[in-house]
This record gives sequence, structure tokens and C-alpha cells, in this order.
Amino acid sequence: MAVETGETPANPYAGITRAEPGSVTPAPSLNVDAKDLFPGRRAALPSAVPEPAAPSASPGQPRPPRRRPAPAGAHSLGGSAGDIFRELDNEGNRSAAAGAQIPARLRAVGPGWHPLLERLHAQLTVDVPGYRVTDVKEKLGGLRIHVATGEQAVPEKVRVLVAASVSEAAATCEFCGAVGRPRSRNDAPGGWIKTVCDTCHADWSAHKILIVRGGVLRRPV
Repeated sequence: MAVETGETPANPYAGITRAEPGSVTPAPSLNVDAKDLFPGRRAALPSAVPEPAAPSASPGQPRPPRRRPAPAGAHSLGGSAGDIFRELDNEGNRSAAAGAQIPARLRAVGPGWHPLLERLHAQLTVDVPGYRVTDVKEKLGGLRIHVATGEQAVPEKVRVLVAASVSEAAATCEFCGAVGRPRSRNDAPGGWIKTVCDTCHADWSAHKILIVRGGVLRRPV
């Protein structure tokens, strides 16, 4: 039951006046720099590096894509795909300039192809003694060889010699040098292809032999 005393209750907002616009002082900012909190460690705190502004695109033209800078290092392949393949081309050019010829690249393919490559080397040294090779490998069962002569265009005679060696390799077993043809393991469609004779094809299909560093490795039965 409420009891009335007849006294006027105290106003809790007494003494507070309405603030006029513009008369309120803003609170101090709390955005404090880390180096101000640790003055003794200012040297250890790296300064912020402003990010370069992207070039503005002209009206009607697409904005050029931003590319992440490649990491430092002589053999770094960071960057776009074009930069990667240009770097690989440069590596091949440096290898060619270093004096790599076919005998130094024989380990890239099987021993069955070594004699035909040695014949090609002898033929090239007659016409272009200072020739260089930027690539020797097996791909899709065929021989791939890239020759550089130091001229703007590879002489036609060099092209003919290289093409003849590639054609000969396509009919020569990469394992033993006998007559062969490109085949896959067990002649399965869509499989790994190598140029092999019938005997080596059976062993290769059974995973008994493989080519490692220019030689034939035979696995124990």
C-alpha cells in the first residue's frame, strides 16, 4: 500500500542544462601509434611502405591487371606464365652459351637413341662446329632436339639433319636400338607412349625395365 507524504519528489535532472550545437568538446582520439607506446623500440618497428598507386585507366579501356612481384633470386620463377616461360628460355640460352652439345645431353634419352645422336653430332660439327643444343628429350615417344647455331635463322641443312634424326628415332627402340615403333604399355589407349621393339615392349609393359639417366634399369623379377 503506497503512502502519500505530500512532499514533491526531487528532480534527478536538476542542474543539467541543454547543450548548444557546437559547444560540445569531442573526446580525445584513441588511435595511438604502436611506436608511441614503446618509445624504446622505435628502431625495431618497420615503417609502413606506401603501396604504389595503380595507373588510372583511360575511359573505355580496361584497367591493367595487377601483378604480384616475383620473389628475389636468380632462379625465381614467380610472376605470370609468360615470365616463367621466358625465364625457362633464358635458362636454355645460358646453357647453349655455356657450350652444351649433343654428347653432353645423351643422358636425357635412352641408350637406343645414343648412336643416332652421335652421328648427328658428327654431321653438325662438319657444317656448324660451334653449334649448341638448347634441348634434347623424349616426348610422346618421339625425339625432341632444339639446335642453336648463333645465327638469326638455323641453316636449312641443319634443319634437314635434325629432321632425319627425329624420323630415325621414331623407328628405333629407345631401350635397345632395334627396330621399333611408338606404342603404349600393353597397347592401351591413352597411355604413356615410348618407341620400343616387341621384346622391350613386353618388359616395359610389365614394368620390368625403365630408362634412368640415359641407361636402362632392369628391375629384379
